[in-house]
Order: sequence, then C-alpha cells, then structure tokens
Amino acid sequence: MAELDKASGCNPVVGKFRGGSNPPCPTNFDNMVLVGGNQAPDLPKEAEMDRYEFLKTLPFKYGSKLDTKLSTTEEAKLIRADIKEAVKTGLLPKAKYSVRTKYFSGGSSIDVRISDVKTPIINLDWIERVMTEAHWQYNTPACMKYTDTGRSILWTVEAIVNQYNFDKSEPMVDYFFVNFYSSVEYNWQWERSITESLKTAYTG
Repeated sequence: MAELDKASGCNPVVGKFRGGSNPPCPTNFDNMVLVGGNQAPDLPKEAEMDRYEFLKTLPFKYGSKLDTKLSTTEEAKLIRADIKEAVKTGLLPKAKYSVRTKYFSGGSSIDVRISDVKTPIINLDWIERVMTEAHWQYNTPACMKYTDTGRSILWTVEAIVNQYNFDKSEPMVDYFFVNFYSSVEYNWQWERSITESLKTAYTG
C-alpha cells in the first residue's frame, strides 16, 4: 500500500483519481485497531469535534421549534418546508430530499433520505482503501466514507430535523423518551450506484 500522505493522513489518490478534487479525509485511516482479524475503527476525537464545530455555525438549534401539540405528520411537513428554505438560501444543495413518517407501538419516526446530489459525496480515499483492504468498508464510520460536502449535508439535515425533537432518554437503563425517532441517510440505492461506479473507475 502507498505511504500515507503526512498532511491529510490519507493514502495518495492513484490511477484516475490522481490530482482530483477529493478533499482530505476527516480522520487518519491508520488510526485503527485489529479485532478478530478485521479492521475496526477507533474513531479519533477530531471527527466528532468537526461535527460539533460545524453544527455551531448553523441557525438550527436542537429543540428550538419543539411543539408537543403537533403530530409527527405535521412536524414532517414543517421539516420539508425548512429543507426547501435551506436549499433556497444555499445552506443545502439542490437534491432530492424525501421526508417520511412512520407510526408504531413505541412512538413514531421521521426518516429523511437524500439522493441526486450533484457534488461528490464519496471520499475517493475511502474507495481506494475499500478496494485494497478486506473488510474495510464493513466497519468504517460514515465520517470516513463521505467527503466534507457529504458529511455537511447529512449534519445540516439532521440539525433541521432536531429542531422539532427532544431527547430525555437514559440508554444505560434502556429508557428511551423522545418526541420522535429519526434517521438521516443517503438513499442506499443511489449511494450504492455511485460507489460501484467509483470502484469501476478505480480498477479501469
């Protein structure tokens, strides 16, 4: 394997990726521990600090729009409007943002799936590592998989959703009390198509 780049902590991009626009990875890929022969991530504190610092720059504050009189369906409608406004003001890129609600015996959830983003979201150094090391992709934190843009989109949408939430859970005693459960991810089929295309380009 190529020697790590001292500035970014990433392997130099090779082949068709050489000299590309890929930003430095957010963490040092070699900060890993071996568990049962597989690569398991030991996530450095810098990665979470990046997220924390980024969230502080956003106008969306946790619980700032909480209204327990609203149904989850009504909150989802407001979240759609907030996302639309964030795109209009440039805080989010133009893309497809699907906001869906689910109701179940333990409460409800709001799930956002993102696709059709025009800017690169997959870290090309992650692609290189996946192609050259077994088991790498199965135990890698998302912060290593996505570019800075890819992560900022997820974090911004998460912040928008969390304006309407509260969390009084106590996971240590398996007690969960939230206004609603939520998830923000890229559409897996769309993301997979991009990832497979990049893998093909890497080996081509």
